[in-house]
Amino acid sequence: MPTCNCETNGCRLEGGVQLPLRTVRDHAHVDQVNRYERARIASEEALRDQEEAIATQLASMTLAVRGQSFAARARLFLFILFL
Repeated sequence: MPTCNCETNGCRLEGGVQLPLRTVRDHAHVDQVNRYERARIASEEALRDQEEAIATQLASMTLAVRGQSFAARARLFLFILFL
């Protein structure tokens, strides 16, 4: 019998558990799905953080450009356009 070292069902915490091959494959699949979900959530959080940083930068640029020359406003427009 193969040894299962999955994290989801706690086999790894027990130092590996001897299980039938089908069960080991099922546990491995559940582990893979859980890793995928954690990675997806982490990437969504990273994107949200980046969007907030861009929005903050853009807001500060908008406030800074107010009252400046046409050239400065044009640079801001091009920055937004090519974001």
